[in-house]
Amino acid sequence: MSNLTEASPYQVRPDGQVTGPAGEYLVWYHHWGVLMIEPCDTFEEALRRAYELEESETGYPECIEGPAGLVPDAVVTAWNRAKDAEDAATRQTAAASDEGRVSYAVMVRHLDGERSGQWASFETRAAAVEAAAYFPASRVQITSHRWKVAESGVYHPHDRTIVKDWDDPMPSAETGDPS
Repeated sequence: MSNLTEASPYQVRPDGQVTGPAGEYLVWYHHWGVLMIEPCDTFEEALRRAYELEESETGYPECIEGPAGLVPDAVVTAWNRAKDAEDAATRQTAAASDEGRVSYAVMVRHLDGERSGQWASFETRAAAVEAAAYFPASRVQITSHRWKVAESGVYHPHDRTIVKDWDDPMPSAETGDPS
């Protein structure tokens, strides 16, 4: 760490554990162009909130003010890196446990007939077929996806199979046969 963070009362260990003075922390952030302040009871809570804002599409953190003054950017960056590493390890563990899992996506055609979007995802074919019955059969496509971890470590749907195409009749939720 730099001299700035060594002298700081706010510290982050490489494993993400934090130490800082007790008291209220203020997370200063921009939300749709307006400067806002969110109070937090602990240093770790303030770091978590700033991290959430960093990931948000509607705002971004400016700084954290603690009982001993501003938290140095280097301290916030160190915590963000530890949090990123923790999140990556969690994702990797979850991906490994879900390897080979099959899910079913229900796509719905827009009324303009040109576009479509994923309406919902289900763990079973029967649940997907049952939910898709909410729409006319011609507006629904159901696909199955087998989840896989790529060599890059990214977890993604693989082996996409069309269970029910746009103009096919709706299959039975019980048997899977067209009705």
